[in-house]
Amino acid sequence: GYTMAELEKLTAYDIKPKVRTREIFMAMIEPLLLGDRNDLRFETVHRRKDGTDYPVEVHLQLFIGDGEPVFVAMIHDITYRRTAEDEILKLNADLEHRVEAHTSELKVANRELTEANGQLVAAQTQLVESEKMAALGGLVAGVAHEINTPIGVSVTAASHLQENVLAMRAAYQEGSLKRSTLESFLGSLSQTGEIIMGNLSRAIELISSFKRVAVDQSQDDQRTFVMRECLSSVVLSLLPQWKKGGHTVEIDCDDDLRIEGFPGIVSQIVTNLLQNSMIHAFDDGVGGHIKVTAHLVGQECKLSYSDDGKGMSEEVRCHIFEPFFTTRRGQGGSGLGMHIVYNLVTARLGGVIQCHSHPGEGTNFEISWPLPDSVAGENFESRSSAA
Repeated sequence: GYTMAELEKLTAYDIKPKVRTREIFMAMIEPLLLGDRNDLRFETVHRRKDGTDYPVEVHLQLFIGDGEPVFVAMIHDITYRRTAEDEILKLNADLEHRVEAHTSELKVANRELTEANGQLVAAQTQLVESEKMAALGGLVAGVAHEINTPIGVSVTAASHLQENVLAMRAAYQEGSLKRSTLESFLGSLSQTGEIIMGNLSRAIELISSFKRVAVDQSQDDQRTFVMRECLSSVVLSLLPQWKKGGHTVEIDCDDDLRIEGFPGIVSQIVTNLLQNSMIHAFDDGVGGHIKVTAHLVGQECKLSYSDDGKGMSEEVRCHIFEPFFTTRRGQGGSGLGMHIVYNLVTARLGGVIQCHSHPGEGTNFEISWPLPDSVAGENFESRSSAA
């Protein structure tokens, strides 16, 4: 708002409200006066004639000619630039506030998700444990049912023997006992004793098998065990189930194959596979064949499980190890049996499991896990000595 004539009468102090004294101005231009700088560039504030202030950018040079030194200044009004910068700063502040708010919300959401995930993991763990107990419960019921037969036969035979003993005692007391009667009684006694011993031995075998499987599956102790004995115990403990369905189970394994590992995990894997086959692989009334093979390949134990049942589609096969996946929803299937098998093989044994199946062609599971060097060496030496 100043005229040129008015400007000629003004000093730098008059138009710079921040430069109120000559000392302040001299300090600003001192680098030019001392020759340290050829020019100065700085931002400051100028005041208009009406008293309003506005930001400027000053380019100042000291020109020395024939006469007195002259300052040459180029002044740019940077109001628009400052306004834009202020807007940017405001937007940045607003953006930071929004980011901070969203970050807080995300932290809360993440904490809630973490808590929810923890609850889900706990619930799944509880379901898995429930599934294990349910499997053991099924073994108890099946073995109890199977034991009823030999025990019942033994009781009947013992009752018959008791009646014969009473009859012999009466004949002896009456003095009517004949030699032929005694010989007949002794023959019956021997036959009845064989029946009782055979059936009681059968009951003991069933109980021992169940105890081995139940103890192994409830404990995670690592020890050396004979693979065939482990597999036979599992098959025998499930005898009521596969026998009722008319199925046959074949074990192909060397009698002297000894493994350093977790028999409980192996027995639970085979138990779940057998139960899975008996539930899903065969139609009611149709007997099937199941084969379990175990052998060593280098430093690994290979376990192959196969049935000649209905098989499964590719869609089902791709989801078979997922938790809660079942084709028997609403029919008693929990969808955890094969998921437990997968976790036992991969997480507990450090191995791998693969499923191969096609509709109408049965199902095959190939399982392998690493063994300590000493175990593989001992088995190799054992087989070499036997050869």
